[in-house]
Amino acid sequence: TTTLLYKPEGPLNKFIDKVIGQMNGTTWNLLSKRELAVHFKAWRKDLSKKAVFVVPEKTINNGKGLFLFDPEFIGKGFNVIPLVIDISLPFGLHPHATHLSYIGRLQRLFMLPYTSFKVSALSGKSKKENQSREAFAKEVQTEIAQFLKIPSTNYSHLDKKAFMENKQ
Repeated sequence: TTTLLYKPEGPLNKFIDKVIGQMNGTTWNLLSKRELAVHFKAWRKDLSKKAVFVVPEKTINNGKGLFLFDPEFIGKGFNVIPLVIDISLPFGLHPHATHLSYIGRLQRLFMLPYTSFKVSALSGKSKKENQSREAFAKEVQTEIAQFLKIPSTNYSHLDKKAFMENKQ
């Protein structure tokens, strides 16, 4: 069983929801504490063959650096298997529209049928007994950044949001 914790808005989440559904998985809405409580209660009854997929960056990065991971998303007593999702578009288009013009966004939209996704699973990790969640989150973030050959930054999804608001 694969479970995705997400906020329901946005086209990327709808796509991931569809992919998880194709794998006979379920999705959980992060915004509904009641729904989460019900799911976790049922889920914890049998932890064998179960995994939780979370996006600890809370956003997609621009390929130039990995955003800070939220320690609340990892390091809660579960093993972590870092997954790297590499999204490729033809003609050098970038999957994230942060720096694209209107024409660039339109081109990217038309290339969606030709978009490829490569998923890589890195070695599993466990939080050490005396390690803080923040240090563990940074360790996982750094390992993924090294795999991608990009910097592990201290910028968060909130910094990205502020940048996007100031850009407009």
